Amino acid sequence: MADTDDTIVYSPALPWLPNSTDGQYGRCLSGIFDLGYGMVTGRLCLAQALARMLITDQGTLPPVSPDDTLSPVYGYNVIDMIFGRVKPADLSEMAGNIITQWRLDDRVLDARVRLVYDGGVLLVYGTIVDGQGPFPLTLSVNEVSVDILNTQTFR
Repeated sequence: MADTDDTIVYSPALPWLPNSTDGQYGRCLSGIFDLGYGMVTGRLCLAQALARMLITDQGTLPPVSPDDTLSPVYGYNVIDMIFGRVKPADLSEMAGNIITQWRLDDRVLDARVRLVYDGGVLLVYGTIVDGQGPFPLTLSVNEVSVDILNTQTFR
C-alpha cells in the first residue's frame, strides 16, 4: 500500500492566507466561532485570526502545504482551561502560551499579554505589534465563547 500525503495544497493560493512578504494582512471570512457574512481585512482580520487561535485545539489544523510547520503547533484553546479551574499561578503560564501562539502569526512582530480572571471570565488584555505599530486587543473568554471587546479599534 502506498503512503498517502495528508497535505492540502491550494492552487491557486487561498485569497485569505496572509503573505508575509508584501506587508498585507490578507483577508478572511468574518467571524470567530461562526463565519459571518463577507470578508474582513486589515487589523480586524488579524484580530479575529488571533482570537481564533485561542479557541483551536493545538494540532487540529490540516497542513496547508508540504513544508507547513505552523499547523502542528497552531492553537491554544483557553476555553478548555477556564472551566472554573484557573488559579492565579496559572495566569502567568497562560499568558506566555498566548504570546507564543500570537507570535506564530507572521503578521505579528511582537505581543504582550496581561490576564485577569474574575467570576468565570478571563480578560485578555493584549498589545499586538504589527507592521503599522502597536495596537490593543482585548478579549473576553468564558466557558463558551471568545469575544473581541474593542472592535471599535479596527474600524
